[in-house]
Amino acid sequence: MNCIIRNAQMSDYDSVVRILNQGQALHINWRPDIYKPNDALLPKAVFEEIVKGDTFYIAENEGNVIGILELIFRHIESPAQVTRDIVFIDTMAVDEPYRGMGVGHLFFEKEKEIDLTVIGMDDPLVGGIN
Repeated sequence: MNCIIRNAQMSDYDSVVRILNQGQALHINWRPDIYKPNDALLPKAVFEEIVKGDTFYIAENEGNVIGILELIFRHIESPAQVTRDIVFIDTMAVDEPYRGMGVGHLFFEKEKEIDLTVIGMDDPLVGGIN
């Protein structure tokens, strides 16, 4: 498999929604007391705003979108905690036929790279584990 991680583009919308729907179906199956069917998990207008930032990534293999990763950047300032910038993984999902092939590991490597370059963390993952 020749997989790359890149920023999302509007042309990825249909594939992103398909993968989100797969994840939602799993959640509904596992926890129907919490999750319910939803035909509008990610409205196109919301995705348009998301792709303007540097927080939504695509795993692509041979021109096909096979995974999605959305990050949230947060600045923490609190009397009870050390002031720091951290990255949270908000959404991560892999297309069903590609699960178990290391796509999730590639996403974690991307997240560590972002920790080091975007927010200047000295120790990747430390800020993301609470």
